[in-house]
Amino acid sequence: MSTTPNSDIDAQIRAEIERLSREAVDWEQSESGEAQVVWKPRAATDRFVETDGGKRLLPTDMQVYYDLQLSRGASRPASPDSDEWIFDSPEVGTTTHAEMNAGRLDHFTRFVPLTPESRILDIGSRNGQLIYFLNDRGYRRVSGMDVVKLNVLWCQKNGFDVKLGDAHTLSQTYAPGSFDAIFAYHVLEHTYDPTKVLREFHTILGERGAIHIEIPLEAISLRYAHVYNFAPGELARMLRDAGFIVLDSVARDEYERIAARKKTGPLDGLWLDVRHTLGKLRRRIGL
Repeated sequence: MSTTPNSDIDAQIRAEIERLSREAVDWEQSESGEAQVVWKPRAATDRFVETDGGKRLLPTDMQVYYDLQLSRGASRPASPDSDEWIFDSPEVGTTTHAEMNAGRLDHFTRFVPLTPESRILDIGSRNGQLIYFLNDRGYRRVSGMDVVKLNVLWCQKNGFDVKLGDAHTLSQTYAPGSFDAIFAYHVLEHTYDPTKVLREFHTILGERGAIHIEIPLEAISLRYAHVYNFAPGELARMLRDAGFIVLDSVARDEYERIAARKKTGPLDGLWLDVRHTLGKLRRRIGL
C-alpha cells in the first residue's frame, strides 16, 4: 500500500523524529569505523525497577518505556548526518513475513472461525505489516494499537486505523465488546503487567471473542525491550485466571503460541480443561 500525502501527519512525523533524535537516539562508532545507532532507553536502568525476583521491570518513566519499544525496529534513523528516518514498508506482511503470518492465521482459524466482517484488533502494530496481510486476505475490519507514536503515525500515513494507546488501559480507548478477535504477537513480554493486559483484552472482546498470542521464553532485557519474563505454562494459567478458555497451546524451545477465547459460563470449556490436565499427566508419567 502506497503512502498518501498528508501534510498534518508528515508534520507530526517530523516533530516526533526531532524529539526522538534529542531524547532517544545517539550514535557511536563501531569497531569497523561505521556509525551505528544507540538507543538511549536500552541503557536507562535508572528508569526501571526490577521486581518479583528479577521477573519484571516496572517503568518509572512512561515516555522512556514507550521509546524503549521503538528500539525493537520497524523505523530507525538513516545516518547521524541526516534527520531522515527509514521506515519498513507494511507490504512486508505479504512478502518477507508472509509465511509467518500465514502460519499464525492458520493456527488461529483452526479453532476460531473468522469472516471478512470480523472485528480484529492488532496489538503492537509497529509498521502495520500484519494489518496489511489481513487486509490482503480479505479481512476488512482490522484496527491496530501501538504505544509508539512514530509507529502510529506511520500506520496512519499508510491508511490504517491505528490508535496511540497502552495495552494496560485498552478499555479507556475501546468500549466493551468492540472486537471479535485480538492478535498480540511478541507483545506481552513488552508489558510490565501482562495479567492486567489480559483482563483488558477480556473487557473489549465480544461474547466468545478470542485471542491469539505468541511470546518468547526469554529473560527480561532492556536491550530487547522485554520487561516481563514468562515461565513455560505461565501464560496459559494467566489466561484462565483472566476468564479465558485455552483452545490450543504450541510450545517450542524459543516461543509459546496460544489460542484462547472468552469463557461464557462456569461449565464452559470444562472438557478442554480436563483434557489439558490429562495430557499433562500423560506426559509426566511418560505415556
